[in-house]
This record gives sequence, structure tokens and C-alpha cells, in this order.
Amino acid sequence: MTSRTIISLLTVFSLFPFSAAAQGWDEGSDASFSEPAIEPAAPPPSPAADQDATYVIKPGDTLWDLAFQFLGDPFQWQRIWEVNSYITNPDLIYPGNRLQIPGRYTGASSGGTSGNDQGFSSETAGALNETSSLKDELTASSGYPGDSSLLGSLRLKDVLSKGYLAKVPFLWTEKDRSGNIFPGNAVVNPPSIGKSYQRFTTLSFKLISSAVYRVNDTVDIYTSLRFVRFNNQPANLVRRVGRACVSKTEGREVHALLFDMADAIVGKERVAPATVFSSCTIDTLIDPSVSISAKVFTRVEQTESPYPYQMIILDKGSTQGVELGDVFGIYHRDNKKSPAKLSVIGSIGHVGAASSTLNMFIMVQNRVSEGDQAVLLRRAQCSP
Repeated sequence: MTSRTIISLLTVFSLFPFSAAAQGWDEGSDASFSEPAIEPAAPPPSPAADQDATYVIKPGDTLWDLAFQFLGDPFQWQRIWEVNSYITNPDLIYPGNRLQIPGRYTGASSGGTSGNDQGFSSETAGALNETSSLKDELTASSGYPGDSSLLGSLRLKDVLSKGYLAKVPFLWTEKDRSGNIFPGNAVVNPPSIGKSYQRFTTLSFKLISSAVYRVNDTVDIYTSLRFVRFNNQPANLVRRVGRACVSKTEGREVHALLFDMADAIVGKERVAPATVFSSCTIDTLIDPSVSISAKVFTRVEQTESPYPYQMIILDKGSTQGVELGDVFGIYHRDNKKSPAKLSVIGSIGHVGAASSTLNMFIMVQNRVSEGDQAVLLRRAQCSP
């Protein structure tokens, strides 16, 4: 298998690429978050003929979608990338820029079935099979540390303990009644003394909905790390920073004893009923029965270089079959023509519907970038 084949296989399964002109969002604490005005979607361009064409990028476009519209097969997005050499990152294309669209292959698939049960084209079904083979090849390579080493690292960090799971950051995309993209139904009041709350002190919070809290209820406290755009929609990167027990209620104001803290609590954090986590121990790692390919969406901590036990967000979640404890390999390349190399191995500590959080616990090389490919290597088998 050639290096070019490996690169193609590692990049071909980005089913949810970043949108054109992906932008960051200012952190807004508890202030109402309003989405930017979005232009009405333009009608899809007519499929191109066999000759090359030129296209002006519009807001919301992705190479994946354009390959489907012009070439009849989204899995040919890489052909568009290859003929537009000015694009260094295929996940970042900008409205107003011009794209050269290559002509269709004579026998290009139009997305119909070809006799397989899943309705994939023969090209797509073949690529799925090859991805599984590629994973086997990579786990057998010299860069793979081996299952025993992986299992030892996972047990050392106790990555599926309830304390660990409670502190893993994750993407939140749901809006509350006020239109804020934030978990919870109450807001922490600023402390009356000092700049932040201290452990084993009493904090207060105000309800922002019809929620009811009673004495001895346990609550989680969430903070926003930053707002981002995920799958062309605004999302909030959040994490739990504390846990408290309700001690008194006075109408819409509630008082609670803060008994656990992971970071400073200064007010305007969100409050929600506590999530119950169950600890489990990883008994063994097994070869997964499914092939899952994802992409690095972002590193949670904003640092110049990646480091061990840093968290990253992947663009696949439970909808695509990701499970807690899954072990992924991250493959980095310096540019689109360089070979992809195993960079990081990590495990999944939180799974949402369309995204998941991975803890990088083995650094093969100190390189991780947005858009790097993630491949499921091993699946954890656990016991309570």
C-alpha cells in the first residue's frame, strides 16, 4: 500500500467537515447568546458536465457538499482539493474565493446502490473495507505501543472512574428557554465576599426556569470555556467545575454547600441536577467490530503545543458508534502532500450525539492539528 493510498484512506471519511469561514465566538458567560443572521441558502448549482468549471464559494459550503453537487459523489471531495493548490486545509474554505471544479470521472457514481445492503456505491463500500484493513496494518506497525502498554496507561489514569468522567469537557449545542446555548436551569450568583467561592462554603443561585430544587439535592456547576461553530452551528465548549448540595430554598433563590471544586467559581456559571456516573474498570482491549474514522475538531486547552493528557474534541459521537473508553489513534501530516504519521493515542471520556472528547495519553510525536484524522484502534471491555 502506497503512502498516497494511506493518506487518502485516512481522510476520506470526514462526513461532517467544517464549514466555510469557520469563526470563533466570544465567551458570553450568562449573557443571552444570539446567533448571527444567516443568509437564505442558495439553490444548489447544476451538476457540472465532463469539462472543468469555476465556482465561487458561498457561506456554508464544504468540499464534501460541492463534490456531491458537481461530481455526483461526496467521496470525491479530495479531487477538488487537489486541483486547488492554494487551499492548505480542506476544512477551511472561505466565501468569495474561487474553486476550480474538475470534470466528472466517466464512471463516477451518482450515489445509487450497487447490490450491497447499506446502499453504498461500490467505491464507498470498498473504501470502508480498506479502512478496516488500514487500521489492522497500523496497529501492527512499529509505531503502535501494543495493547498491554495501552491498557497500563488507561488503568494508571483510571479514565473511566466517576471522578474522571465528571470533569471531562464537552460540546453543548442545545438552547435553553432564554436562547442561551448552555446546560442547566439556574445561574450562580457572584460571591458576597471575595472574588470567588471556596470549597465548603455556601453559594447561591437563581432559577431561570420552572425547575424545582429541594434540600439535599446534589447539583453540578458548569462553566463555559468558549463558543465555537460546530457542523455550521454555534456550540458551547463546557465543563463541570463543581458540585454542591442544596441546603436551603427561598422562592427562586437556592443555597447550596459547595463540596467539590475543579476550578474557580466566580458567578454566572450554570447549575443543573447532578449527573450520576458509574465507575468501571477496563479489563481488556479488543479489536473493534466496526470501523470509525473521525477528525480533530479542536484542542480544548488553548496551548501552542499539545501535551500528554490534553483533551481534544472529535467530530464523531454516539450516532456514528463511538463509545466510552474507545481508543483512537490520531494521524498528523505537515501538509496535504506529506504522509500521515501516527501522532497521538487517546481514549474517549465523553460521548455526545455528534461529538466526543478524547484524552491524549500517549504522545508518539508532538503534533496535533485541527482536521487531523482519528481512527478507532481498540474498544474497551469493562467491569463494574
